[in-house]
Amino acid sequence: MASSNWARDYYTRFHALDIPHLGPYLDLERLTPAQGEGMSALFRDFAEPMRQFAQATVGSLSSGSPGKVVPVDSPWHAWMLLQILQRAAHNVDGRTNGTPEYFVELVFRGQANAVYDVEPSFHRKTTDQELERRKLELFTLAFGAPWIWSTIGIALPPLGAKATAQHYQQALTDLVDITGDPAVAVRFASMSDKPQTRSAVFVYDLNGFLREGAALVMPPPLVNRLYLQRGAFLSVEPSQLALLKDWRLKIEFRHDAGFQVVRGGVEVDILPEDDWFKAVRDACAKFLGSAAVHEAMEPAALNKFQEKMLEAAGAPKAVRSGEAHSGVHLLRWVEGFQEMLYWYAVRVSEATATEAAREGFLPNISRNIAEHNPELVRLAAELYRKEGKGSYAAYWEQMLSEVQDNKKPLAL
Repeated sequence: MASSNWARDYYTRFHALDIPHLGPYLDLERLTPAQGEGMSALFRDFAEPMRQFAQATVGSLSSGSPGKVVPVDSPWHAWMLLQILQRAAHNVDGRTNGTPEYFVELVFRGQANAVYDVEPSFHRKTTDQELERRKLELFTLAFGAPWIWSTIGIALPPLGAKATAQHYQQALTDLVDITGDPAVAVRFASMSDKPQTRSAVFVYDLNGFLREGAALVMPPPLVNRLYLQRGAFLSVEPSQLALLKDWRLKIEFRHDAGFQVVRGGVEVDILPEDDWFKAVRDACAKFLGSAAVHEAMEPAALNKFQEKMLEAAGAPKAVRSGEAHSGVHLLRWVEGFQEMLYWYAVRVSEATATEAAREGFLPNISRNIAEHNPELVRLAAELYRKEGKGSYAAYWEQMLSEVQDNKKPLAL
């Protein structure tokens, strides 16, 4: 091995191969001969340390119960364990590697300090909740400006403003950030201005939240950074906060800021700046003490406020560049949304020598996505149909229909 950290070497070589993926799945049907040879060499070179690692980590889970803490040597070892668990749980042909049955629909959250529990920022003891409610109110009024969404060609999703406010630190909210990508979770756990001795990634079963009525909130258009992070949010009611302590697994490791998200052999900045959101935050701050600006204000006053926001912050990048007018931004966003579904709502079988990979949607997660992100799902269905994927389009249209039927009052 090139270094004493075999997991880091494996991570680097694996991503340098630039293997095609469908979400977390290796798309072996599009593998080039060179990539196939590279994969064979990679697995051969690391076969023994991988076997020992899986036996020591995954093997220790097979006879345990949820809520176990597993220490590993480094962030790269944490990624290795997470992707083993994810690939096993996401394979519709059945679990492998001795993965326990309680690892089902996995999502992840990385934290730089392993000591702290997962808790929505809005509910922390140090949070001024009235101030944060006010910040969210102002941002929602600004972000919901009709000229933005009519230009893009989609209505602002119900929880879209809150999700965007949380992500761009416009306001602290009761949403919880999660990701479907293990590398992103490990990267966030490795980011800190004050490095902690131990970092952690929490592993959750998404179904556990949805069964209790939580909402899975997908990123709306304009929030491109969340698609880099394969990120989404859980909307959890105060009565459901105990679910955040019901993690399936907690992986702890020594903090190392050297861990980076790598795709196609290139390091990816998962936190690129967006000057427009910073300008909106600064502009909204000037109205914090204004009693005249509130969610129940008259339409004329609201229009005036939104005009002032436009003067102060300008238009979002997609609108300024003309992408929104041409439909390019929306098309790119819908394609990104479809890719996100592989991380949360799709399961794929492993391809074999005689059978191609098979894909299947998870009805419970799909229905929740459709219920809380209807505009986004409707656009995705339209694009599926244009791409000739009629069965996919019909599936999501059915999800939307079921959600709508459930909301209708029962006939007497």
